[in-house]
Amino acid sequence: MANNIQAFTIIFMGPSGSGKGTQAVLLSEKFGFEFIEMGGIIRAEAKKETELGKKVHQVVMVEGKLLDDQLTYQLLENKILSVPNEKNLIVDGYPRTVQQVHDFTKLLAKAKRQHLTVFNVALSDEAVLERLSKRLVCDNCKTVFIASKTIKKDGKCVKCGGQIIRRSDDTPAKIKARLKWAHEQVEPAIAEYQKQGVLVNIDGNRDIEEIHQELVTRVEKLLS
Repeated sequence: MANNIQAFTIIFMGPSGSGKGTQAVLLSEKFGFEFIEMGGIIRAEAKKETELGKKVHQVVMVEGKLLDDQLTYQLLENKILSVPNEKNLIVDGYPRTVQQVHDFTKLLAKAKRQHLTVFNVALSDEAVLERLSKRLVCDNCKTVFIASKTIKKDGKCVKCGGQIIRRSDDTPAKIKARLKWAHEQVEPAIAEYQKQGVLVNIDGNRDIEEIHQELVTRVEKLLS
């Protein structure tokens, strides 16, 4: 890393189906960055028999609602502050609203992490609908598959042998509802990062490897 006292923090943003999660994982593996996925943090917390865990389980698993900003921040704060501030970090799934952008800015300052880059993997609504209509997921390891090219004939995951299923929220109506929410809430958050001069738009209408190579080139320039 260049002569920087602080490490880099990279955020991935973009709509469901854009492949941002896949790209975040690939990039973290390529460079050995710490990887934090907000959905994973929430699911893990919901399994705990603690007061906080039970509350998260009730809201997310039972009521099917999004956590409020305060609870989400509390979970993320614990995780972020546990990562040494000299270690590069990738975050997927947060922030998603303008308020969360402001909260995250304060958290990064608290963690002494202020070298920020935001990769927005952009994809049209039409492309999102098409991709998510074909998306399948392993019910065990949560690996995402498109169509059936990399799935065994018996419908099992090639990585862990788990059952391949279609997510219950990948129906056309629910996909459109998520897109509406993204336009109303996430796009203003992306615009906020654009104003700050830390946003990099990435064309998501390409093969996974092509997008990955662009991201690798960009990160290598950051680290040089």
